[in-house]
Amino acid sequence: MEYVIAIIVSVFSVIIAYCTLDINVSNKLFFLKKKYDDRLPSKELSKLQIKIICMIVFVLNVSATLSIMENVDNEINIVKMVIAIICITGAACNDYREHRIPNIFPLIIAVTGIVCLITGYLVNQQGAQAYIVSSLFATAAVALAMIIIYMLTKHGIGMGDIKLLCALSLLGGVYLICGTVFFAMIVCSLTAIILLITKKKTIKEGIPFGPFIYFGFIVSIILLVY
Repeated sequence: MEYVIAIIVSVFSVIIAYCTLDINVSNKLFFLKKKYDDRLPSKELSKLQIKIICMIVFVLNVSATLSIMENVDNEINIVKMVIAIICITGAACNDYREHRIPNIFPLIIAVTGIVCLITGYLVNQQGAQAYIVSSLFATAAVALAMIIIYMLTKHGIGMGDIKLLCALSLLGGVYLICGTVFFAMIVCSLTAIILLITKKKTIKEGIPFGPFIYFGFIVSIILLVY
């Protein structure tokens, strides 16, 4: 049963990934379609690139979902983490192609987090109060830290990234968001160094942070950092 659920979640994630990566499909979906012109143009990916990314997403999401099914014994926590995997996949793929994260993804994650916290409290879930405190503290701390970084770096991090991190903080609490940011920053830093050395990017050019948030989140789940 665990494998069936993992495959279903991953297939749905791949569908979301494909819809966000394929510009022709994305423009037909009202919640993904641009309502304004971004400073950075959309990246049109080849069919091969889309297939490779979808295969990577499938493998990573199967691994993460199996980890959740095997190590999380509370249905509420399982539901919220599975929903987060699907939404963060869409956010990362859209950010990779367009350098923006549609509000729909952090909104769903945040609403899921709130509903699960309230539900857990009402049904006397074990550790419900601790989850609430952890989530609220993590959200406040991340929001403050990201806004400071946003101001000091002169928009060095996008508002979409800030919304996504705050939503994940509300849903996952202190440990999960710390693991997510830690692994995301490590991989992002290494990627930036490689791009600078190979001269594929300059110091003034930005790279989308959404895919790194996704990677940090998935690694945190696999390594049980939550």
